[in-house]
Amino acid sequence: MKRARLFFFKVILTIGMQSPVAAHSWYPTECCSAFDCMPADEIVTASDGAKMVRVRDQQIPIPIGLAPRASPDGRIHICFRSFPGDLNGVSSFLPLCLFLPAQS
Repeated sequence: MKRARLFFFKVILTIGMQSPVAAHSWYPTECCSAFDCMPADEIVTASDGAKMVRVRDQQIPIPIGLAPRASPDGRIHICFRSFPGDLNGVSSFLPLCLFLPAQS
């Protein structure tokens, strides 16, 4: 029984250690430090013309000067830093890199 637990622990540890590496394998180091790059759901345009990337329930504003890069897997990805909420509980985000599918 003890060997089975040890084997299970090693398998979980190995999977856990490999997943972030595989998920971040192509993100440039200047964009990503640990877990701040991820696929995004969509890009939305606000009524004032501002663009935002939606990741789950978060909307991350895209600064005008942030040049998008080509996405190697054909999906939208964003790398950003998240800062804790202010007194009103509103979090802020600093986009680092944006990856968009190639336009055909």
